Amino acid sequence: MKTKDKLGNPAVVAAIGSQIPWAWLFKVGIGCVIVYNVAGSFKKRFQSLSEVSGYQTANISIGAAKVKADIIHQAMRGFGNGFTVVRENIAGLNYNGWVRLYNAFGNRPDNIPLSEDKTLSEWFQSEFSNNELSELRVLIPGVF
Repeated sequence: MKTKDKLGNPAVVAAIGSQIPWAWLFKVGIGCVIVYNVAGSFKKRFQSLSEVSGYQTANISIGAAKVKADIIHQAMRGFGNGFTVVRENIAGLNYNGWVRLYNAFGNRPDNIPLSEDKTLSEWFQSEFSNNELSELRVLIPGVF
């Protein structure tokens, strides 16, 4: 017959016999959460592009770039991928115009809740097929 005064598991004996430093564990946990959030904010921050002075000046104003960025984001965010709207809004942009549009777009939220924000190029990569991307690359070569 088993006796009730003995514990069979050494880990249980060690846990019951020792005192757990809850305050220290709590502080370490809070510190880890803070470090994780700070590191994540630096990792995924938006890095704007610079216009190239040797190229033609941008053929779009900063205000018009913001309007086009909003239109493109709404088109891609809704039902479908909004390819025709995107194609119409980037057609005719030169390289510096693309830079202004890209910077005006910045990081925008994705369709999926709790997912990371995306830049304009990342949106294009996730929304469009290879054929659609090829068609966009013809409009503005060498930017994505």
